[in-house]
Amino acid sequence: MPAPVRDMVRLVAADCFPSEDPEVVMWYLDQYGVEPYEMERERVQLGVLRLAQGDPDKLLYFIGLAKTDYRDILAWAENYPIA
Repeated sequence: MPAPVRDMVRLVAADCFPSEDPEVVMWYLDQYGVEPYEMERERVQLGVLRLAQGDPDKLLYFIGLAKTDYRDILAWAENYPIA
């Protein structure tokens, strides 16, 4: 993964989860993208962060959904307003 993209994911994760350990948040995010069929790792991770809205339970939920079908995460994160 290119360092600038990884750095952006880290910055967004720290911004979305200011009270959480950033390494723990990154560890959870990195559960997506380990399988060859889990495409567009950084884009999906950023989508998960947007959808989770700082909620650790939502983070785990959306990571699980991404592992099932990452396209849902991309569609929701990029096409629907977040309240």
